[in-house]
Amino acid sequence: MKKKVWCLALAVMMALSITACDDDERKPGEYQIFYLNREVTKVQAEDYDSVNTEGEALVKELLERLATAPKSSQLRQTIPSNVVVNSVKTEGAYITVDFGQNYKNMSVTEETLVRAAIVKTLLQISQYSLISFTVDAEPLRTSDGVLVGNMTLDSFVENPGAQINASIQSTIKLYF
Repeated sequence: MKKKVWCLALAVMMALSITACDDDERKPGEYQIFYLNREVTKVQAEDYDSVNTEGEALVKELLERLATAPKSSQLRQTIPSNVVVNSVKTEGAYITVDFGQNYKNMSVTEETLVRAAIVKTLLQISQYSLISFTVDAEPLRTSDGVLVGNMTLDSFVENPGAQINASIQSTIKLYF
């Protein structure tokens, strides 16, 4: 009798875990728009149901959402009002976003977070895997003059905010 109860309990737990996985998957048209927090220290997501389902039209729609105010008052729009998106081109798995000259007026921190939010938002579209950024048709460069190049989801590292300046002190023995 105990064996049957355990088997039944195990079957119920397996069924629940399978249905829980199905709930986590996004349906077509459901995306997350990544906005900057008010302090400009991290990006946070808001759910969004898109009108378009794929291709360049969806890319442009998501970029428009990034340039508008989010629902939450704790967040701010990703693309500043004074920054213009000149053009968007898609080819194969690539997206190229060209900004106007005001893009260069952002601080280093803000610019990095803006790029991260754009990459995280646009690469949810399954047909794309790389994004390149240009400013007035010139490849984007860091403040040091280094080319930024193509970006993927792996281009950014998540850091749980409280650990940003964490350090550990320990005494160790070194043998020579």
